[in-house]
Amino acid sequence: MRLALFLPSPPLLRRGRHPLCARQATTASAAPDPALVIVESPAKAATIQKILPESRYRVRSCVGHVRELPGSAKRIPAKYKREPWAKLGVDVADDFRPLYVLIAGKQTIISHLKADLKNSAELILATDEDREGEAISWHLTELLKPTVPVRRAVFHEITPDAIEFAFRNCRDIDLNLVHAQETRRVLDRLAGYTMSPLLWKKIAKGLSAGRVQSVAMSAIVRRELARLAFVPARYAGCTARFEGPDRPVVATLSTVDAVRMVRGSDFDDHTGALTARATAKNIPVFDRPALESLVAALELADARVAAVDKKRTTRSPPRPLITSTLQQECGNKLGFGAGRTMRVAQKLYENGHITYMRTDNPNLSDQAVAACRTCVEALYGKKAVWDGKGPPRVPKPKAAQAAHEAIRPAGSTFTLPEDLPPGLERDEIAVYSLIFKRTLASQMVGAKLDQTTIKIQVQAKGDAPCRKVEFKATGSVVVDPGFLRAYQSEDVVQTPGAFLPSVVEGDKLVGSNVAVLEHETKPPARYNDASLVKDLEELGVGRPSTYASIIEKLIARGYVFRGRMLGENKSVPPRALLPSLTAFAVEKLLSKHFSSFVDAEFTAKMEEALDEIAGGSAERTHYLRQYYCGEDGLAASVERTEKEIDASVFRQILLPNMPPEMLASAAKAGKKVDKAKTAKARASSSSSSGSDGESETDWSNTKVLVSSYGPYVEQNGVVVASLPKLTLADDLTADRLETVLQLAQDPELGTDPKSGMPVLLKTSRYGPYVQLGRENDYAGGTKPKRSSLFPGMDVGTLTIDLALKLLSLPRLLGTHPKSGNEVRAAMGPYGPYVVHDGTYVSLKKDVHNVLEISFDEAMELISASEYRKEVRREKQALKKAEVQAKKKEKGTSSPKVKRSAKGGASAKRKTTAKQKSVA
Repeated sequence: MRLALFLPSPPLLRRGRHPLCARQATTASAAPDPALVIVESPAKAATIQKILPESRYRVRSCVGHVRELPGSAKRIPAKYKREPWAKLGVDVADDFRPLYVLIAGKQTIISHLKADLKNSAELILATDEDREGEAISWHLTELLKPTVPVRRAVFHEITPDAIEFAFRNCRDIDLNLVHAQETRRVLDRLAGYTMSPLLWKKIAKGLSAGRVQSVAMSAIVRRELARLAFVPARYAGCTARFEGPDRPVVATLSTVDAVRMVRGSDFDDHTGALTARATAKNIPVFDRPALESLVAALELADARVAAVDKKRTTRSPPRPLITSTLQQECGNKLGFGAGRTMRVAQKLYENGHITYMRTDNPNLSDQAVAACRTCVEALYGKKAVWDGKGPPRVPKPKAAQAAHEAIRPAGSTFTLPEDLPPGLERDEIAVYSLIFKRTLASQMVGAKLDQTTIKIQVQAKGDAPCRKVEFKATGSVVVDPGFLRAYQSEDVVQTPGAFLPSVVEGDKLVGSNVAVLEHETKPPARYNDASLVKDLEELGVGRPSTYASIIEKLIARGYVFRGRMLGENKSVPPRALLPSLTAFAVEKLLSKHFSSFVDAEFTAKMEEALDEIAGGSAERTHYLRQYYCGEDGLAASVERTEKEIDASVFRQILLPNMPPEMLASAAKAGKKVDKAKTAKARASSSSSSGSDGESETDWSNTKVLVSSYGPYVEQNGVVVASLPKLTLADDLTADRLETVLQLAQDPELGTDPKSGMPVLLKTSRYGPYVQLGRENDYAGGTKPKRSSLFPGMDVGTLTIDLALKLLSLPRLLGTHPKSGNEVRAAMGPYGPYVVHDGTYVSLKKDVHNVLEISFDEAMELISASEYRKEVRREKQALKKAEVQAKKKEKGTSSPKVKRSAKGGASAKRKTTAKQKSVA
């Protein structure tokens, strides 16, 4: 037994930074074993190892989570396979005990950690300071089974001071946090494994229903439904230019005979008519001709200033960034998605540039406040520093998971963005700069602005339909920029009067350049990452640290598309989040039969329960039993409701913009359709009617449905056309469906100039495809050449040229100059690629087009791949030769010994022992 195992932990040594860094005098006794420090990521381990001396601390990475619930039957250990709860992965009868298995590929990592632990004086678990990090530390102790002292170190920034403090103030693993994380994981498993099979039976195979992702999906679907039901309203407005004494001003017509002009908010979103409140105020609605007639009768040359109102306002500085606001700011200012933002922030944190990026706490530590105020004073002067008399310090929110502070630059002295070390990527510099500026702004004085409004009165001529009108111009002048100098320098205008002329009441002005403009009300904007994160946070759904993964999961599972995924033929913002048709079907089923599953308030209360478990004031087993068991529990509810659900009803897509006859037919079958929401559909239907005003399609017998293979159109119970998987709700108008059905009835796109055969567009249960010739054009049982459409291709815009290119796959690009073998471009199950003699190279979507790639481009890719293969072969051959040389050298150096009976028995015993060990 080594006494070193029971000695106090070794002091933290930092080379050249602390008196403790002085090297100890060399003694005859052996150096004590170092401590093993385990963190999550290799990058984080490398950064911490640079701070700690290797002679006293060995920093290793477990590369994230190490254990999980089994994701498939193959992952279930043999001794549990026959258990009735094995597939669920949670033994409900045994207090919801989870079955944990080692994550695939982690066996080698755990083996190396065990080997390092054998020669370590103690184990320091330095995973992240949140529930996930606490759970990882607990799982490591369960796997490593340490016999040395175990300590838990937490820090929210990777700096020498922070690590020194954390190592001197270690604690035990907080089992309450572990229980909260475990409860969340079990809840997600119970919800997903109970609801997902229901969706497989009733809608399509492969679907999933996550506890939090379903709420996010529902929000996106409902926003799209609001857009589809929206009826635009049109009205006219007017602007005029007035010449002031020192500069002109452009003003907007605001009142007519003391009655204000109509605004977009005065119209109802579903009907497009004026709201009752606007109607009661007799607010006039002008069309363009009427407003032009009114303006023409105005005495613009005799305008006068009716009033000048000035108001001093103060804009308060923003709060420091937390996870959700970081994602919103990076989305709005840098155009980053939530996932991209978190990946960049993770790199900055692991390399010691910012504090921990998963936090709900908007407060700064005392150290951060001091560093921030020092930096502000150095950059902008002492007057720019907040004097403490303004807005009070932001209280820590009740839902905050951990005690760490807001996201800020790391350390007791902030590094300027221009002083960052070389080698950082552009994204990292951009995100750090945003965090740096926001942190500084939070400790600066507010911005003082003068908001000025000028009202200009114009009389009408004698024969005018009104007596007088009023124009209004509003502008702001920054008097003292305050925090804007740091965070929004582009908004700073320090020259007084930069926007509006210097006028007083009664001044005469001359009007000109009158412009009558037509306006149209806009539907609610589609969600993007930033706006969705903002709404989820306000609703209290999920945790900011999970928002990025939720969005990525919705996209990966086909519930949501990003605008950039849809191609150039869709006029959609690239960052917009759009629901798939499958998402509409799933949301309809969940809202109808499991409303609490997509209810934001219900999910938010679950988050509060998890917080109580983390705080030790609630017990996990009681909460899980209440959620899952009993007559009102999830399991019984799903089993009871499954028999009541008619799959054909929920697989059918019914949207407000679809042909009204289709919606009426569904209403007769028992579905209720809001008449107000079909007004827009009737308008679009009439535009697609024939010359006699009626559509040739019998919409009452036409349905749009979804299945495991994507959406399709059915008429009289027969599948007649398949729709692309990237079909949007906007595409289900009468015009668009007419085109699809016409192509299905007359699938001939054109004629192949080489063979003279027709090129057909056909559909199957797997989706649309093009075919060269008809079946009877081929003799001897030969099948026609076919090619599936690429994901995202629109059958409505498919041309003969594009169809011929699809049929040309795999394309022969040429012959390899050395081997003489063919070089081809093709499309496979995993995407486009080029191939030569067994060398396959995938093509990147944004770089090469499989239908257009040239022979030279393909040869460049193949040559690079073959060169890499050759280098690997040479390395493997060299390594093999070295191993053989070592074996040969070892064999010649040891004398040959005759095998005796005793030696044979020994060998036999070794073999038997080895077999037992393997067993």
